[in-house]
Amino acid sequence: AYLFKKAQYQRFGTLTSRQEAQAATVRMLETRDNVVISYLLALETRVSEAIGVQDSTEEGLKVRVDEEVGWFTDHRNTIPSAGTLEDLEKDSIEAQSRWKSVDPLIYEVLAAIAHGRVLEFTDRTDEIFGRVKNKSEDIRTEDRDEYTFSDQKFDILNRWVFETENRIVRSKQRRSDAEGAITLLAKRKSNALSQYNEIITILGETQLYLKEANTYMREIIREIKTTEE
Repeated sequence: AYLFKKAQYQRFGTLTSRQEAQAATVRMLETRDNVVISYLLALETRVSEAIGVQDSTEEGLKVRVDEEVGWFTDHRNTIPSAGTLEDLEKDSIEAQSRWKSVDPLIYEVLAAIAHGRVLEFTDRTDEIFGRVKNKSEDIRTEDRDEYTFSDQKFDILNRWVFETENRIVRSKQRRSDAEGAITLLAKRKSNALSQYNEIITILGETQLYLKEANTYMREIIREIKTTEE
């Protein structure tokens, strides 16, 4: 509707077409601000419902998102007061400039959500590995012959435990790299997509190491449950 009314005004240049173009521009700019507001509120809801996001991180992001919601709400409410198409054009440029400055915050929120999932995955892996490792140690210290394993079996278990620990350590190293990249992202002023993609790549590597650790733990459990010949 906006493009149609704009084209009519550019073609005819009458007072009526100008008024209709101005009214259509007002509706378009208000709608555009509403879209941005809705998107920011959706991000805020996602970070509130996300797993693994630390409370301090969540609150800090929500405060900053609320600030942007407030800005676009105020901007939307002042649009109808514009007296000319030229004033509306200035309002449009102002909103466009603000949107570009919000870009890093948006990707920071998305990165925090992805980081939270990996952090929760790490905590679960640590907890399960602790239980598996403790069970292995309990068997090692068992005095009853029927409840213990041969040295060869313990060598196998030790190898799987070592490989599991190695993967967990590597995952935490890559997660630390991701956290450093998120810190840099928070300092960006624009064009944060490339930094966000790098973070997602690093978190993907972190997750891969954790999946390998869980695979090795399944091998430990299988060895524990398998009766020796």
